[in-house]
Amino acid sequence: MIRVSDKIALTAALLALFAAGTGTGYFIAKKSTAPAAVSNTQTKLSDTATTDWWQRALNRLASDLNLDETQKNAVRPMLQRTADQMFLNRDRALFQIHLELLAFHDTLGRPGTFLDATQKMRLDTLRSRLRQQIESQFPQFLKDSPLPPVTAASGL
Repeated sequence: MIRVSDKIALTAALLALFAAGTGTGYFIAKKSTAPAAVSNTQTKLSDTATTDWWQRALNRLASDLNLDETQKNAVRPMLQRTADQMFLNRDRALFQIHLELLAFHDTLGRPGTFLDATQKMRLDTLRSRLRQQIESQFPQFLKDSPLPPVTAASGL
């Protein structure tokens, strides 16, 4: 039978182990860096990425359907056109999303909104960054549809 003093010693040891683990976890979490912000990666996929995609898709189809070389040669141009159109549609959608964010910044920065002067200055900075990001990531769409002019209400 376990004596009371042994139970107390075992409980104290488990509590000490728990406290040490909790303390260690706390200090490790405190020292670890915060997750990095989403980077401004280029959203426009390169020709290489599109080519990589359709080549992988062709290989998968060839494997799944047991395509011979003649069939692969017939499928290749169709798959290339499909990949080009898919990635173009993706980039157009991302461009449109960025334009919607830019319009929201305009709305939020209008006079009479609930933002104070400091917040409006910060919003102007964010809006400027967003415009730069759009100009760098989507130049192919800006030829046909330039960004709206900077509004006087936003102060930019």
